[in-house]
Amino acid sequence: MRYLYFLTYMSLCLMSSAQITITQADMPAAGDTIRISLTSNVPGNYTLAGNSVTWDFSSLESQNQQVVEFVSATSTPTIYWLVFTPNLVTNLASPGGDIPFPMMPVSNYYDYYNKTSGAFQHCGFAFQMSGIPFPVKYASPDEWYQFPLTMGNTYSSLTTSSVVVPGMGYYGTSKDRQNVVDAWGTVITPFGSFQSLRVKSELQQFDSLYIDSLNIGFPVNRVITEYKWLAAGMGIPVLTVVEEGPAVTARYIDHYIQPPIPLTVEVSPDTTICFGQSVTLAAAASGGVPPYNFVWSTFEMTPEITVTPEDTTSYYVIAYDAAQNMALDTAVVNVKECPGFNEMDLHGVTINPNPANEYMEVTFPAGFPDCILTIIDPTGKILEKQYRQAPGSVKMDVSMLPPGLYLLKIQAGEQRGFLKMMIK
Repeated sequence: MRYLYFLTYMSLCLMSSAQITITQADMPAAGDTIRISLTSNVPGNYTLAGNSVTWDFSSLESQNQQVVEFVSATSTPTIYWLVFTPNLVTNLASPGGDIPFPMMPVSNYYDYYNKTSGAFQHCGFAFQMSGIPFPVKYASPDEWYQFPLTMGNTYSSLTTSSVVVPGMGYYGTSKDRQNVVDAWGTVITPFGSFQSLRVKSELQQFDSLYIDSLNIGFPVNRVITEYKWLAAGMGIPVLTVVEEGPAVTARYIDHYIQPPIPLTVEVSPDTTICFGQSVTLAAAASGGVPPYNFVWSTFEMTPEITVTPEDTTSYYVIAYDAAQNMALDTAVVNVKECPGFNEMDLHGVTINPNPANEYMEVTFPAGFPDCILTIIDPTGKILEKQYRQAPGSVKMDVSMLPPGLYLLKIQAGEQRGFLKMMIK
């Protein structure tokens, strides 16, 4: 009898720690509404891999919460069906997901998925801007999971997409995803304890944004590592940890928690400068979910910017946090003519070549004094500064400047002047 009890006990222990298998039945379904917490304070043991591992994340503290909702593809706007044909291309959607360009005035946003017995795939997204629909289908699906999902599985996908918004610009992305099921065991979160499989994804992502009004493009190479703990019947991972550069964030299924202090941002107060002078504007964020990121109207992404406007200009900054909360503030820089500054006689000063694409040389006539040369873009942002000691010319590297019209400010003491220069 004791032997029978022992066998029963050992069987229960083995069952409680046995490797699970994830299938289509464990994915989200239409009608699911799941609350998740987000945090940037993540314990360091999330990289542990292997068999029968225990990951203890019970100390995670929510910094923000979101509700993830899933609906049938047939419940989305009919105009999107032209691209995401329900039950043929996709069969599941999620409204208001992770918008890839949060700065744009987007509405009716949906992520589209296809859930089959063989895989769970992200097929693209759709949105409206100024009432115009823009369904964006990936050239090939971004494959998140292959079924049945078991320890040691490896799979990959290559995804590309692009969208042109008339009058605004272009957005394109490519994603090279390499997946491996590298661990199984017990994961403990503030929501509970779960037997899970862990999927590790290495993601090479290239984003490209082009703004028509500025005639400027912004390419971004991203290297992202995702760790996802999947449990039976939970729909989405019970825990996801994402590494991108120095930032590590986590999102996990959770109970309702009183929300944190809202994100706010304050920029330097309005100021007045003399024509030809520069000023530094600083942004400070608080609340929300650190760490914070900033995007200025000059498209710089630093907490501070230095500008040299020719006229009175408003500069705004958008702050966004790890939970994609956003806040905005604006500073006005007034420009006036001040006594003591005189226009410099630039007769005889030449730029060659002009237009330029690699280097340009600024040549000065005999007797021209020591001076400072500054390249300024159309937004007033300082791009390059060099000092010139007479006599002699100055050679400036312009190979990294986007094509367009710029100003070259030449200043000596209380005198300054401007020349136009073109980058081709």
